[in-house]
Amino acid sequence: MNFSKKCIFALFFIFNIPTLKAIEKLDQITAIVNESIVLKSDIDRMLSIVKINTKNTGQNFFNEKKLYNKILENLILEKIILQLAEKMQIQISDSVIDETINSIAEQNGLTINQFKQQLLRDGINLQDYRSKINNEIMMQEVRNKEISRQIIILPQEVDLLKKQLNSQVIGQDVNVNLSQILLLLPKYSTNENNQSLINLVKDIFIQLEQGVEFDKLATNYSSDINAFKGGSMGWSKVSELPIEVAKEIQYSKKGDVIGPIRSEIGFHILKINDIKNNNIPILVTEVKTCHILIKFSPIMENRRAYLKIKQIARQIQIGRITFSEAVKKYSEDPLSVLIDKNLKWNILSEYNPIFRDAIMNLSKGEISKPIRSSLGWHLIRLEDIRQIDKTDIIKKDYAYRILFNRKFNEKFPLWLKELRASAYIKIFHDSDM
Repeated sequence: MNFSKKCIFALFFIFNIPTLKAIEKLDQITAIVNESIVLKSDIDRMLSIVKINTKNTGQNFFNEKKLYNKILENLILEKIILQLAEKMQIQISDSVIDETINSIAEQNGLTINQFKQQLLRDGINLQDYRSKINNEIMMQEVRNKEISRQIIILPQEVDLLKKQLNSQVIGQDVNVNLSQILLLLPKYSTNENNQSLINLVKDIFIQLEQGVEFDKLATNYSSDINAFKGGSMGWSKVSELPIEVAKEIQYSKKGDVIGPIRSEIGFHILKINDIKNNNIPILVTEVKTCHILIKFSPIMENRRAYLKIKQIARQIQIGRITFSEAVKKYSEDPLSVLIDKNLKWNILSEYNPIFRDAIMNLSKGEISKPIRSSLGWHLIRLEDIRQIDKTDIIKKDYAYRILFNRKFNEKFPLWLKELRASAYIKIFHDSDM
């Protein structure tokens, strides 16, 4: 899971909450979702934070009632998906949560301690933050498992798309940053409400022509799950988008608004925030490496493990022992001992970044400086390195991923719609209280 800076800000919506003296009924139930409830205080907190954040960024959304309903809808969907996660017995380990938080801190240019201090300064409880990260990852797992099992990709589809790649029908691997306004079709379609939706589409385009910002309109009108974030969808490959969208984008440029595009669920209006062109890689670097590992333990604490690996490196350097002999004698990774005589080629980019960066700076036959990982201290020797042409393999794999992501993106909104339709939902209005 790649949580970006945008993600942490989204989480701040939930946790960076000032005291709201105006809220009197903190435990007022707004909705029942199967066996769970949504409290009015939850919605009010998020509404207040969205207001503060939009004000800080110079935005002025203008329909509080619609925004309130969008936040309620998001919380309802979240409850449903988390209930499904519980039924599927999905559990997220502490190490995965730690890794995600470390990644968020790194992407924000902070050490983990600095990041924790920043959370405290913003009034965010660390355990609440970990709980929110846990829920985000669980929902991602549910989405991936539930939608992936619905996707069927035939070998013929992969071969056909690979031929298109070879003939440069798709050409460059284009990435786009998109925002969306999604206008859902009514559950029961009539000429009257269909015309009402078409009129709303026309009205949105008129407002765009008059200079109203896209993100404000998305916040006000969109039924998409990202509506309260100005409709931001982040980065996607053009080739992974629904075909109707991809066709439109081929003839567009940065800043363009495209649509309306009709789908099974409604009308889509999209804004192209940015475009990046990346060529599909052809040459792949492969390496053969072997390593020595000295593990941390209650007996072998960090400092002692480091001194031992330094001593081993020194013995190899002065010729007292060869690297292979040191692997057999000292390495605490059983696989390194077994693999030493039968090294296999591995793709460099698939290595852990800590090891990959060290290997990139080595010459053939050279030994790295001691490298620290979560397991202990390592010495790595680069046995061999080569570049090979994997164009055909890459394009076949790339074609499969394009088809998978395209179908995933097409099925996701339908899955949400079906999930909501299958749940028991009772929404209470003020008149019901």
